[in-house]
Amino acid sequence: MTSFESETQTVMKQVLFFSLCIFLFGAGRAQSNYTQAIEQGDAAFKSAQYKTAINKYFAAEAFDPSKKEIVKERVKMVFERIEKLKAEAEKAKKQTEKAKIEADSAKDRAVRSAAETQTALAKANKLINAFYFYKGRFALATDNYSRKFSFIDKNGDKVEKLGEWEKAEQFEEATGFAKVEEKNIVYWDYLLDTLGNKYHVAYDITGLNNMITALDLSAKQLDSFPGKVLENAQVKVLILNGKVSKPNNFEILPEEIVKLQNLEYLFLSHGRLGSLPPQIGKMKNLRFLDLSDNLFDSLPSEIRELKNLTYLNLHDNQFESFPSEIGELKNLTYLDLSYNLDLSGNQFKSLPSVIRELKNLAELHLHANRLDSLPAEISKLKNLTNLDLRNTLLVSLPAQIDQLKNLTSLDLGDNKLKSLPPQIGELRNLTFLFLDGNQLDSLPDQIGKLENLRGLGLYGNELRTLPKEIGELGNLTMLDLGGNELKSLPAEIVKLKNLKELNLHETSIPQSEQEKIRKLLPNCRVLF
Repeated sequence: MTSFESETQTVMKQVLFFSLCIFLFGAGRAQSNYTQAIEQGDAAFKSAQYKTAINKYFAAEAFDPSKKEIVKERVKMVFERIEKLKAEAEKAKKQTEKAKIEADSAKDRAVRSAAETQTALAKANKLINAFYFYKGRFALATDNYSRKFSFIDKNGDKVEKLGEWEKAEQFEEATGFAKVEEKNIVYWDYLLDTLGNKYHVAYDITGLNNMITALDLSAKQLDSFPGKVLENAQVKVLILNGKVSKPNNFEILPEEIVKLQNLEYLFLSHGRLGSLPPQIGKMKNLRFLDLSDNLFDSLPSEIRELKNLTYLNLHDNQFESFPSEIGELKNLTYLDLSYNLDLSGNQFKSLPSVIRELKNLAELHLHANRLDSLPAEISKLKNLTNLDLRNTLLVSLPAQIDQLKNLTSLDLGDNKLKSLPPQIGELRNLTFLFLDGNQLDSLPDQIGKLENLRGLGLYGNELRTLPKEIGELGNLTMLDLGGNELKSLPAEIVKLKNLKELNLHETSIPQSEQEKIRKLLPNCRVLF
């Protein structure tokens, strides 16, 4: 065994170890039964969000331990994909090494080729040690010489602002923090945010002192609010999240919470809270507020005073109408009012015109509410990049959808759409478009204008043909056409040179046509 092979095996062991750690420290929150967790895991896998997929699969097993073997196969599938990607990176490394040698020996192109191949080699080396990218941005990596941990971006370059650490874990989906350790005389624990800010953290109430700026009591199943934290006005991060299986039991947030005037992050998910004290409006430094999986059916009017709030998570509560107070939170960039189908959660039927005031909003999640239409005012959300409308009751999209020029991900799955407006083609920045589980019998020709699209999900519609413009989607890597009434594909499908996976399961395409498609797409995995 070569030293490179040995090193690769070590890296794979680290990957497995870190992925287990990731699950133990936070398995995600947006699922409530086995079936839904599996579906969300499958969707994450298709979108190359491997860490999220693993978390969802393990959550599925927690809901139904009898399905352990099914979950085991799903997780195995994810790791096989990761190993394949790493193998491709290693292959790229060897190829670029070879190319470098060849370039060096060819005097007439040595300077140019050596520079190009050296860059590719460096990137391959960096990416081999990476596992997954948090929100498509940062991956955890190790330095084989210093044995320290750092974070790299998708170009394989070290993100200097995120530092080097003795120990580190991935950024958690639930909080957006990474748990890290550094050693001076003794080890110090920190929570690290994506801007490089670090917060000296305690993981038990007894660890509080005047140097602690973060308290993380996740999954402690608290019976009461930890009053001692109110004596520590320096705290900026307070994480009191429960779990699905171990929710917090306290029902009241004390008025004295206002003493924490430096608080910037407040996480209170998975509990029995149904109201906030009016004093919440005086917490002027609050930027992140997570109230998901509680019993809220309204918000105090004072919440509109939180002018610095950028993140508000109200997933799985009891709202029957859109809280109008939210319209005053004009610095919001993230808003989640979705809910899980098997729970009696948020079920409002319309979006008020006040939605247009949220001009800084980048992510809006309304999964499984009872919306049958969108107001024209949705067009005012010019900064929106991620819009989740899965499993609502949508029967149409407004023509004004074309104003959402910055949209990169649009999830319209499991609705009642029978057609798409031609204006959909104006969303030129879309990279993922999910339309599975609708009633579409055709696609507009303008679909071909979505030149940046990488993933297109159309499973379970009523499509009989595809427009020839589908061939213009040159960046497409995943195309799901399963569960439709297709008997053939247009010849232009051959133009999809970057397509890696094509699902044609449960279609009416005959054997002869299947073989033709495989020949047209020799580098694509075609599923029938």
